Amino acid sequence: AVDTIAVFGEMMRFDLRDGFPLITSRSLKGSMKALVGELLWFLSGSTNVADLHRHGVRLWDQWAAPEICAQMGYPPGELGPVYGKQWRHWGPGGRDQITELIDRIKKDPDSRRHIVTAWNPDELDSVFIAPCHHMFQCFVSEGGISLMLNQRSADIPVGVPFNIASYALLLRMIAQVCGLEAHYFIHVLGDAHIYSDQIPA
Repeated sequence: AVDTIAVFGEMMRFDLRDGFPLITSRSLKGSMKALVGELLWFLSGSTNVADLHRHGVRLWDQWAAPEICAQMGYPPGELGPVYGKQWRHWGPGGRDQITELIDRIKKDPDSRRHIVTAWNPDELDSVFIAPCHHMFQCFVSEGGISLMLNQRSADIPVGVPFNIASYALLLRMIAQVCGLEAHYFIHVLGDAHIYSDQIPA
């Protein structure tokens, strides 16, 4: 195991009216295609890396290695109930949280229930890696919409720049579909950490 330096309970706020929060770190260099591909994969409800491969995206390959799939009891390339499944087919009834979110924003913008969660306690043992960015909530005010992401585990130099751009893009997509202006993206970090072997870089 690699040691980490960590802090708990940090927050960042980005106003999308001032521009898109794309942090030009090494982890994001040349990877906008992968970022967009992964987000569309989540939104499609897919849980198989073959659907990512069709767009040249291989972000999840390490979790879909044959030995991991076999260990989890899944066919090759299948990841189990990860983000796409939770977002679009939650629980035994297969609730589509994304469609419900969009409908609720349009019909009842002042609701405090504009929430999508990927944290399903009943299925945590069915995935090799539990969801890191586990819940987001939207808020509508003055013709605009904001999105707050809660992330339980945050790899600061590698994962977080990717997460910021991904959810800022998601906010813009939701805003466009709902006929609203994208306002704030708020990022709440639980365990925010850097690995000791990342420090030299």
